[in-house]
Amino acid sequence: MTGITILIVIYGHMLFDGNLPSWYIKSRLIIYRFHMPVFMFISGFIISYSYKPVNNLLEYWYMVKRKLLKFAPTYILLAIIFILLKILINGASSDQTRKDIYYAIFIPIQSPSGFLWYIYVLMQFYIIFPLLEWIANKNILLLIILGFAIHFIDVTSMFNLDLFAFYFIFVAFGIVANRYYNIFKTFFKKIGIIIISLIIILSCFNHMPSKLPFGILAIPSIYYLSLILAKYKIGTYLSFLGKNAYQMYIWHTLIMGFVYIFFTRILNLEVSIIILMIVFASGVIMPILIKKSIIERSHFLKNFFK
Repeated sequence: MTGITILIVIYGHMLFDGNLPSWYIKSRLIIYRFHMPVFMFISGFIISYSYKPVNNLLEYWYMVKRKLLKFAPTYILLAIIFILLKILINGASSDQTRKDIYYAIFIPIQSPSGFLWYIYVLMQFYIIFPLLEWIANKNILLLIILGFAIHFIDVTSMFNLDLFAFYFIFVAFGIVANRYYNIFKTFFKKIGIIIISLIIILSCFNHMPSKLPFGILAIPSIYYLSLILAKYKIGTYLSFLGKNAYQMYIWHTLIMGFVYIFFTRILNLEVSIIILMIVFASGVIMPILIKKSIIERSHFLKNFFK
């Protein structure tokens, strides 16, 4: 499931300027209705699956420290890189640079490295997860109700708390799916094809549902699709991509941006489906090559990008 979703995420991040064909813009509008809800669902599932209970404040502090050391260095490095690239490519005044630094710290989605909001919000979910686990242990329905409640609350964008609140419900669904996985699997194996058909039908309308219903429907759809593809050779490749999804996520935008600039600004070529395929392939393949050939061969880099 993660392999399919990361491919969809990468596909949706190829909007570098206004020169892209209309078919891509339209398809991107569709996938932006569900790709991050599904990604947050998977994140909730993984966090819940890998969670080790903390019994006191000291254990909690060690857990938070481990997660900060995992995500914060990567986030800071890439935020700096994207700010510098913006200055290099487009130029930027000192006031704008200060704003970009401010956004990178407090409102990541408005920074030059806006896609990193996911890592920022994911850190928040890890930090409060013992509380979510406690609520789930008390009453799993209460967790879902809480998720729906804060989804519709107007929350400040500071610290991307608006995105935290918006995607909380999908993380909660991931926690529920992990706890009741056999029920989840059995039920959606039976009706998966029906939900996929419904998604396709809804995608044909000009006025599509919002992210909440579309995202909820997309979760079992992609899960069912992953079960079907797992029976074939492609399932092995998707599983491999899923295991490398984190590295693909943090590097794909930077790599695709360079490839896109090379073709459109250096070679002055018009955007075509071939160029988009090359850009997309670079976002899929290059992060894995970087991980295998560079990061995993350096003890420092391996710990830095763990």
